[in-house]
Amino acid sequence: MRRLRTALLLTSLSALFLLTLLPVNTHVEALDPGILHGRVFDGSTWRPIVNATVQVWDITRESISSWRLVTVGQTDLEGYYSITLGETFRSRVYAYYDDPRSPGFDYVPAFQDTYLSGEMNLTFVLKPGASLVVEGEFRFVETSQPTDLFTFTVIDPSTGFRLDEDCVYDYGSKNVVHDFLGLGSKHIVVPADTPVDVLVNASILVNNRRVNREFRLSGMTPFVLGKSQENRVSMEPSLSGLNFASVESGVESVERSLDEVEQKGFYVTLEKQDLVRVKELVNTAARELADDAYDEVHADLREAYLGSLEINRRIDEIYVNASSSTAILTFFLALTAMVLSSILFERLLLNVLGAFGFFGSFFTILYFIYPGVRLVQISSFLMNMGFCSGIVFLAYFLSSRIVNERLISIF
Repeated sequence: MRRLRTALLLTSLSALFLLTLLPVNTHVEALDPGILHGRVFDGSTWRPIVNATVQVWDITRESISSWRLVTVGQTDLEGYYSITLGETFRSRVYAYYDDPRSPGFDYVPAFQDTYLSGEMNLTFVLKPGASLVVEGEFRFVETSQPTDLFTFTVIDPSTGFRLDEDCVYDYGSKNVVHDFLGLGSKHIVVPADTPVDVLVNASILVNNRRVNREFRLSGMTPFVLGKSQENRVSMEPSLSGLNFASVESGVESVERSLDEVEQKGFYVTLEKQDLVRVKELVNTAARELADDAYDEVHADLREAYLGSLEINRRIDEIYVNASSSTAILTFFLALTAMVLSSILFERLLLNVLGAFGFFGSFFTILYFIYPGVRLVQISSFLMNMGFCSGIVFLAYFLSSRIVNERLISIF
Protein backbone atom coordinates (compact mmCIF):
# COMPACT_ATOMS: atom_id res chain seq x y z
CA MET A 1 0.00 0.00 0.00
CA ARG A 2 2.83 2.35 0.89
CA ARG A 3 4.54 1.59 -2.46
CA LEU A 4 1.32 2.40 -4.32
CA ARG A 5 1.02 5.76 -2.61
CA THR A 6 4.63 6.53 -3.39
CA ALA A 7 4.10 5.71 -7.10
CA LEU A 8 1.00 7.91 -7.30
CA LEU A 9 2.87 10.77 -5.63
CA LEU A 10 5.76 10.53 -8.07
CA THR A 11 3.34 10.40 -11.04
CA SER A 12 1.49 13.49 -9.85
CA LEU A 13 4.73 15.41 -9.34
CA SER A 14 5.93 14.45 -12.82
CA ALA A 15 2.65 15.64 -14.39
CA LEU A 16 2.86 18.96 -12.58
CA PHE A 17 6.46 19.37 -13.70
CA LEU A 18 5.49 18.77 -17.40
CA LEU A 19 2.61 21.23 -17.16
CA THR A 20 4.95 23.91 -15.88
CA LEU A 21 7.30 23.26 -18.81
CA LEU A 22 4.59 23.42 -21.53
CA PRO A 23 4.01 27.22 -21.51
CA VAL A 24 7.75 27.76 -21.48
CA ASN A 25 8.14 25.65 -24.66
CA THR A 26 5.28 27.46 -26.39
CA HIS A 27 6.86 30.79 -25.55
CA VAL A 28 10.15 29.62 -26.96
CA GLU A 29 8.44 28.67 -30.26
CA ALA A 30 6.83 32.11 -30.47
CA LEU A 31 10.21 33.75 -29.99
CA ASP A 32 11.64 31.85 -32.96
CA PRO A 33 9.87 33.45 -35.97
CA GLY A 34 10.79 33.14 -39.64
CA ILE A 35 13.11 35.78 -41.09
CA LEU A 36 13.21 36.90 -44.74
CA HIS A 37 16.23 38.93 -45.77
CA GLY A 38 18.26 39.73 -48.86
CA ARG A 39 19.40 42.57 -51.11
CA VAL A 40 18.03 44.57 -54.05
CA PHE A 41 20.37 45.51 -56.92
CA ASP A 42 20.25 47.67 -60.04
CA GLY A 43 20.31 45.30 -63.03
CA SER A 44 22.45 47.60 -65.18
CA THR A 45 25.09 48.78 -62.66
CA TRP A 46 24.80 46.09 -59.96
CA ARG A 47 24.78 48.78 -57.34
CA PRO A 48 22.46 48.35 -54.34
CA ILE A 49 19.16 50.23 -54.51
CA VAL A 50 18.40 52.32 -51.44
CA ASN A 51 14.82 52.62 -50.12
CA ALA A 52 13.48 49.94 -52.41
CA THR A 53 10.17 48.50 -51.23
CA VAL A 54 9.76 44.79 -50.49
CA GLN A 55 6.25 43.43 -50.01
CA VAL A 56 5.24 39.96 -48.84
CA TRP A 57 1.88 38.64 -50.00
CA ASP A 58 0.08 35.49 -48.87
CA ILE A 59 -1.03 33.71 -52.06
CA THR A 60 -2.26 30.52 -50.44
CA ARG A 61 -5.66 31.02 -52.04
CA GLU A 62 -5.71 30.59 -55.80
CA SER A 63 -7.94 33.58 -56.51
CA ILE A 64 -5.86 36.75 -56.97
CA SER A 65 -8.57 38.84 -55.37
CA SER A 66 -8.12 36.75 -52.19
CA TRP A 67 -4.38 37.40 -51.84
CA ARG A 68 -3.38 39.10 -48.60
CA LEU A 69 -0.64 41.66 -47.95
CA VAL A 70 1.32 40.40 -44.93
CA THR A 71 4.09 42.94 -44.40
CA VAL A 72 6.24 45.61 -46.08
CA GLY A 73 9.98 46.33 -45.74
CA GLN A 74 12.54 48.81 -47.04
CA THR A 75 16.18 48.43 -48.09
CA ASP A 76 18.96 50.28 -46.27
CA LEU A 77 21.97 52.15 -47.64
CA GLU A 78 23.57 48.88 -48.73
CA GLY A 79 20.43 47.56 -50.36
CA TYR A 80 19.74 45.10 -47.52
CA TYR A 81 16.30 44.31 -46.15
CA SER A 82 15.18 42.09 -43.31
CA ILE A 83 11.56 41.17 -42.56
CA THR A 84 10.39 39.18 -39.54
CA LEU A 85 7.46 36.84 -40.12
CA GLY A 86 5.42 35.08 -37.45
CA GLU A 87 3.82 32.51 -39.77
CA THR A 88 4.58 30.13 -42.62
CA PHE A 89 2.68 30.27 -45.91
CA ARG A 90 2.97 30.18 -49.69
CA SER A 91 3.94 33.69 -50.70
CA ARG A 92 4.84 36.08 -53.48
CA VAL A 93 7.50 38.66 -52.63
CA TYR A 94 7.59 41.87 -54.67
CA ALA A 95 10.48 44.33 -54.92
CA TYR A 96 10.26 47.70 -56.64
CA TYR A 97 11.60 51.24 -56.56
CA ASP A 98 10.59 54.53 -58.14
CA ASP A 99 12.14 57.93 -57.62
CA PRO A 100 9.21 60.40 -57.45
CA ARG A 101 11.43 63.10 -58.95
CA SER A 102 11.79 61.24 -62.26
CA PRO A 103 8.97 61.41 -64.86
CA GLY A 104 8.62 57.65 -65.37
CA PHE A 105 8.86 54.53 -63.23
CA ASP A 106 12.57 53.83 -62.65
CA TYR A 107 12.63 50.02 -62.40
CA VAL A 108 10.47 47.16 -63.56
CA PRO A 109 8.91 45.56 -60.44
CA ALA A 110 10.10 42.01 -59.83
CA PHE A 111 8.69 39.15 -57.78
CA GLN A 112 9.53 35.67 -56.56
CA ASP A 113 7.16 32.92 -55.44
CA THR A 114 8.26 30.79 -52.50
CA TYR A 115 7.07 29.01 -49.39
CA LEU A 116 8.21 31.08 -46.43
CA SER A 117 9.35 28.93 -43.53
CA GLY A 118 12.24 29.68 -41.16
CA GLU A 119 15.09 31.83 -42.42
CA MET A 120 15.22 32.59 -46.15
CA ASN A 121 17.34 34.78 -48.42
CA LEU A 122 15.86 36.36 -51.58
CA THR A 123 17.95 38.62 -53.81
CA PHE A 124 16.28 40.86 -56.41
CA VAL A 125 17.89 42.37 -59.49
CA LEU A 126 15.65 45.10 -60.87
CA LYS A 127 15.76 46.01 -64.56
CA PRO A 128 15.82 49.73 -65.38
CA GLY A 129 12.36 50.75 -66.47
CA ALA A 130 10.22 53.43 -68.07
CA SER A 131 6.54 54.29 -68.26
CA LEU A 132 3.95 54.07 -71.00
CA VAL A 133 0.73 55.94 -70.25
CA VAL A 134 -2.14 54.95 -72.53
CA GLU A 135 -4.62 57.66 -73.52
CA GLY A 136 -8.08 57.35 -74.99
CA GLU A 137 -11.17 55.23 -74.42
CA PHE A 138 -11.92 51.66 -75.41
CA ARG A 139 -14.60 52.37 -78.01
CA PHE A 140 -15.65 49.30 -79.95
CA VAL A 141 -18.25 49.38 -82.71
CA GLU A 142 -20.09 46.44 -81.14
CA THR A 143 -20.99 48.44 -78.02
CA SER A 144 -22.47 51.87 -77.39
CA GLN A 145 -20.40 52.54 -74.24
CA PRO A 146 -16.61 52.28 -73.68
CA THR A 147 -15.55 49.22 -71.72
CA ASP A 148 -13.74 49.43 -68.38
CA LEU A 149 -12.48 45.81 -68.38
CA PHE A 150 -9.06 45.64 -70.01
CA THR A 151 -5.51 44.36 -69.52
CA PHE A 152 -2.11 45.37 -70.89
CA THR A 153 0.65 42.78 -71.34
CA VAL A 154 4.22 43.77 -72.23
CA ILE A 155 5.38 41.43 -74.99
CA ASP A 156 8.36 40.78 -77.22
CA PRO A 157 7.40 42.37 -80.60
CA SER A 158 9.26 39.70 -82.57
CA THR A 159 7.58 36.70 -80.93
CA GLY A 160 4.37 38.13 -79.53
CA PHE A 161 4.95 36.40 -76.19
CA ARG A 162 5.04 37.93 -72.73
CA LEU A 163 8.46 38.98 -71.41
CA ASP A 164 10.25 37.48 -68.36
CA GLU A 165 7.94 35.76 -65.91
CA ASP A 166 9.70 37.13 -62.81
CA CYS A 167 8.78 40.75 -63.57
CA VAL A 168 5.45 42.55 -63.43
CA TYR A 169 4.41 42.85 -67.06
CA ASP A 170 0.61 42.68 -66.66
CA TYR A 171 -1.36 45.85 -65.98
CA GLY A 172 -4.83 47.24 -66.49
CA SER A 173 -8.18 47.33 -64.71
CA LYS A 174 -8.27 43.58 -64.03
CA ASN A 175 -4.89 43.35 -62.24
CA VAL A 176 -6.06 44.70 -58.90
CA VAL A 177 -3.19 43.02 -57.02
CA HIS A 178 -0.74 45.50 -58.56
CA ASP A 179 -2.55 48.56 -57.24
CA PHE A 180 0.15 48.79 -54.56
CA LEU A 181 2.40 50.40 -57.17
CA GLY A 182 0.22 53.49 -57.00
CA LEU A 183 -0.22 53.57 -60.77
CA GLY A 184 -3.36 54.21 -62.79
CA SER A 185 -5.03 51.40 -64.68
CA LYS A 186 -3.54 52.70 -67.97
CA HIS A 187 0.02 53.11 -66.66
CA ILE A 188 2.42 50.41 -67.91
CA VAL A 189 6.01 49.85 -66.75
CA VAL A 190 8.30 48.58 -69.53
CA PRO A 191 12.02 47.69 -69.53
CA ALA A 192 14.23 50.58 -70.60
CA ASP A 193 16.29 50.54 -73.84
CA THR A 194 14.44 47.41 -75.00
CA PRO A 195 12.10 47.07 -78.01
CA VAL A 196 8.70 46.11 -76.62
CA ASP A 197 5.08 46.07 -77.62
CA VAL A 198 1.90 46.01 -75.56
CA LEU A 199 -0.87 43.48 -76.15
CA VAL A 200 -4.25 44.97 -75.26
CA ASN A 201 -7.09 42.65 -74.27
CA ALA A 202 -10.50 44.21 -73.66
CA SER A 203 -13.70 42.47 -72.61
CA ILE A 204 -16.96 43.74 -74.13
CA LEU A 205 -20.59 42.69 -73.86
CA VAL A 206 -22.11 41.63 -77.20
CA ASN A 207 -25.59 40.12 -77.30
CA ASN A 208 -25.49 39.46 -73.53
CA ARG A 209 -22.23 37.51 -73.67
CA ARG A 210 -18.63 38.47 -72.96
CA VAL A 211 -16.32 38.74 -75.97
CA ASN A 212 -12.58 39.51 -75.91
CA ARG A 213 -10.93 41.86 -78.37
CA GLU A 214 -7.13 41.93 -78.78
CA PHE A 215 -4.81 44.30 -80.59
CA ARG A 216 -1.24 45.59 -80.34
CA LEU A 217 -0.77 49.09 -79.06
CA SER A 218 2.28 50.12 -81.11
CA GLY A 219 1.02 49.14 -84.54
CA MET A 220 4.10 48.62 -86.73
CA THR A 221 6.94 50.24 -84.73
CA PRO A 222 7.92 48.81 -81.30
CA PHE A 223 8.36 51.09 -78.30
CA VAL A 224 11.92 51.85 -77.11
CA LEU A 225 12.14 54.10 -74.04
CA GLY A 226 15.10 55.35 -72.03
CA LYS A 227 15.45 54.81 -68.30
CA SER A 228 12.89 56.75 -66.22
CA GLN A 229 11.30 58.14 -69.36
CA GLU A 230 7.53 58.58 -69.61
CA ASN A 231 5.80 58.33 -72.98
CA ARG A 232 2.12 58.97 -73.59
CA VAL A 233 0.55 56.95 -76.40
CA SER A 234 -2.96 57.04 -77.81
CA MET A 235 -4.81 53.78 -78.39
CA GLU A 236 -7.00 55.39 -81.08
CA PRO A 237 -4.87 54.50 -84.16
CA SER A 238 -4.65 50.80 -83.30
CA LEU A 239 -8.20 50.56 -81.97
CA SER A 240 -9.67 52.35 -84.97
CA GLY A 241 -7.74 50.04 -87.26
CA LEU A 242 -9.16 47.03 -85.41
CA ASN A 243 -12.71 48.40 -85.67
CA PHE A 244 -12.26 49.17 -89.36
CA ALA A 245 -11.02 45.66 -90.14
CA SER A 246 -13.87 44.13 -88.15
CA VAL A 247 -16.59 46.17 -89.89
CA GLU A 248 -15.04 45.69 -93.33
CA SER A 249 -14.96 41.93 -92.82
CA GLY A 250 -18.58 41.97 -91.62
CA VAL A 251 -19.73 43.96 -94.66
CA GLU A 252 -17.98 41.53 -97.02
CA SER A 253 -19.74 38.64 -95.25
CA VAL A 254 -23.10 40.38 -95.66
CA GLU A 255 -22.42 40.94 -99.36
CA ARG A 256 -21.65 37.25 -99.87
CA SER A 257 -24.83 36.29 -98.01
CA LEU A 258 -26.92 38.60 -100.20
CA ASP A 259 -25.40 37.17 -103.37
CA GLU A 260 -26.15 33.66 -102.15
CA VAL A 261 -29.76 34.56 -101.32
CA GLU A 262 -30.22 36.26 -104.69
CA GLN A 263 -28.83 33.22 -106.53
CA LYS A 264 -31.48 31.10 -104.82
CA GLY A 265 -34.18 33.30 -106.33
CA PHE A 266 -35.11 35.69 -103.53
CA TYR A 267 -35.87 39.36 -104.11
CA VAL A 268 -33.21 41.38 -102.27
CA THR A 269 -33.19 44.70 -104.12
CA LEU A 270 -33.92 46.76 -100.98
CA GLU A 271 -31.23 44.95 -99.02
CA LYS A 272 -28.71 45.62 -101.78
CA GLN A 273 -29.55 49.31 -101.71
CA ASP A 274 -28.91 49.37 -97.96
CA LEU A 275 -25.63 47.53 -98.53
CA VAL A 276 -24.47 50.25 -100.94
CA ARG A 277 -25.06 52.87 -98.24
CA VAL A 278 -23.14 50.77 -95.68
CA LYS A 279 -20.20 50.38 -98.06
CA GLU A 280 -20.14 54.14 -98.61
CA LEU A 281 -19.84 54.63 -94.85
CA VAL A 282 -16.91 52.20 -94.74
CA ASN A 283 -15.17 54.02 -97.60
CA THR A 284 -15.69 57.33 -95.82
CA ALA A 285 -14.25 55.86 -92.62
CA ALA A 286 -11.17 54.70 -94.57
CA ARG A 287 -10.50 58.27 -95.73
CA GLU A 288 -11.07 59.63 -92.23
CA LEU A 289 -8.70 57.02 -90.79
CA ALA A 290 -5.97 58.23 -93.13
CA ASP A 291 -6.58 61.78 -91.85
CA ASP A 292 -6.47 60.67 -88.18
CA ALA A 293 -10.08 61.82 -87.63
CA TYR A 294 -10.78 59.06 -85.10
CA ASP A 295 -14.06 60.42 -83.72
CA GLU A 296 -15.55 60.56 -87.19
CA VAL A 297 -14.13 57.12 -87.96
CA HIS A 298 -15.84 55.62 -84.95
CA ALA A 299 -19.17 57.30 -85.73
CA ASP A 300 -19.23 56.07 -89.35
CA LEU A 301 -18.04 52.58 -88.48
CA ARG A 302 -20.63 52.31 -85.73
CA GLU A 303 -23.39 53.27 -88.19
CA ALA A 304 -22.04 50.85 -90.80
CA TYR A 305 -21.90 48.07 -88.22
CA LEU A 306 -25.53 48.62 -87.19
CA GLY A 307 -26.54 48.75 -90.85
CA SER A 308 -24.85 45.42 -91.59
CA LEU A 309 -26.57 43.88 -88.55
CA GLU A 310 -29.94 45.05 -89.88
CA ILE A 311 -29.26 43.51 -93.30
CA ASN A 312 -28.21 40.25 -91.66
CA ARG A 313 -31.42 40.26 -89.61
CA ARG A 314 -33.53 40.66 -92.73
CA ILE A 315 -31.61 37.87 -94.49
CA ASP A 316 -32.35 35.59 -91.54
CA GLU A 317 -36.02 36.59 -91.75
CA ILE A 318 -36.05 35.67 -95.45
CA TYR A 319 -34.87 32.15 -94.61
CA VAL A 320 -37.25 31.77 -91.68
CA ASN A 321 -40.29 33.06 -93.57
CA ALA A 322 -39.47 30.99 -96.65
CA SER A 323 -39.07 27.81 -94.61
CA SER A 324 -42.26 28.33 -92.61
CA SER A 325 -44.32 29.33 -95.66
CA THR A 326 -43.33 26.11 -97.39
CA ALA A 327 -45.35 24.12 -94.86
CA ILE A 328 -48.40 26.34 -95.42
CA LEU A 329 -48.08 26.12 -99.20
CA THR A 330 -47.78 22.34 -99.01
CA PHE A 331 -51.06 22.09 -97.13
CA PHE A 332 -52.72 24.53 -99.55
CA LEU A 333 -51.57 22.58 -102.61
CA ALA A 334 -52.72 19.27 -101.10
CA LEU A 335 -56.14 20.79 -100.41
CA THR A 336 -56.32 22.30 -103.91
CA ALA A 337 -55.35 18.98 -105.49
CA MET A 338 -58.07 17.18 -103.53
CA VAL A 339 -60.73 19.73 -104.48
CA LEU A 340 -59.85 19.62 -108.18
CA SER A 341 -59.81 15.83 -108.14
CA SER A 342 -63.24 15.69 -106.44
CA ILE A 343 -64.66 17.98 -109.14
CA LEU A 344 -63.33 15.84 -111.99
CA PHE A 345 -63.89 12.38 -110.52
CA GLU A 346 -66.75 10.85 -108.58
CA ARG A 347 -65.29 7.54 -107.41
CA LEU A 348 -63.15 7.64 -104.27
CA LEU A 349 -60.25 5.69 -105.76
CA LEU A 350 -60.06 8.00 -108.77
CA ASN A 351 -60.30 10.99 -106.46
CA VAL A 352 -57.29 9.81 -104.47
CA LEU A 353 -55.23 8.97 -107.56
CA GLY A 354 -56.17 12.27 -109.21
CA ALA A 355 -55.29 14.19 -106.04
CA PHE A 356 -51.84 12.58 -105.95
CA GLY A 357 -51.31 13.46 -109.63
CA PHE A 358 -52.35 17.07 -109.15
CA PHE A 359 -50.29 17.38 -105.99
CA GLY A 360 -47.17 16.03 -107.74
CA SER A 361 -47.60 18.49 -110.59
CA PHE A 362 -48.23 21.41 -108.25
CA PHE A 363 -45.18 20.59 -106.17
CA THR A 364 -42.94 20.29 -109.24
CA ILE A 365 -44.00 23.74 -110.39
CA LEU A 366 -43.58 25.14 -106.87
CA TYR A 367 -40.08 23.69 -106.59
CA PHE A 368 -38.88 25.56 -109.66
CA ILE A 369 -40.60 28.92 -109.02
CA TYR A 370 -40.36 29.22 -105.20
CA PRO A 371 -36.85 29.10 -103.65
CA GLY A 372 -38.20 28.53 -100.13
CA VAL A 373 -38.77 24.88 -100.93
CA ARG A 374 -35.06 24.28 -101.45
CA LEU A 375 -34.28 25.67 -97.98
CA VAL A 376 -36.12 22.82 -96.27
CA GLN A 377 -34.45 19.47 -95.72
CA ILE A 378 -35.83 16.70 -97.90
CA SER A 379 -36.71 14.52 -94.91
CA SER A 380 -38.61 17.34 -93.21
CA PHE A 381 -40.42 18.22 -96.39
CA LEU A 382 -41.48 14.61 -97.07
CA MET A 383 -42.80 14.28 -93.52
CA ASN A 384 -44.73 17.54 -93.88
CA MET A 385 -46.08 16.51 -97.28
CA GLY A 386 -47.27 13.18 -95.94
CA PHE A 387 -48.86 14.82 -92.90
CA CYS A 388 -50.70 17.46 -94.98
CA SER A 389 -51.89 14.87 -97.51
CA GLY A 390 -53.14 12.63 -94.74
CA ILE A 391 -55.08 15.45 -93.06
CA VAL A 392 -56.67 16.55 -96.37
CA PHE A 393 -57.64 13.02 -97.44
CA LEU A 394 -59.05 12.21 -94.01
CA ALA A 395 -61.09 15.42 -93.99
CA TYR A 396 -62.44 14.66 -97.47
CA PHE A 397 -63.29 11.06 -96.58
CA LEU A 398 -65.16 12.08 -93.41
CA SER A 399 -66.98 14.95 -95.12
CA SER A 400 -68.12 12.67 -97.93
CA ARG A 401 -69.77 10.43 -95.34
CA ILE A 402 -71.34 13.16 -93.22
CA VAL A 403 -71.96 16.26 -95.33
CA ASN A 404 -74.49 16.44 -98.14
CA GLU A 405 -73.02 15.79 -101.61
CA ARG A 406 -74.43 19.12 -102.90
CA LEU A 407 -72.46 21.01 -100.24
CA ILE A 408 -69.31 19.08 -101.13
CA SER A 409 -69.75 20.06 -104.78
CA ILE A 410 -70.19 23.70 -103.82
CA PHE A 411 -67.02 23.46 -101.72
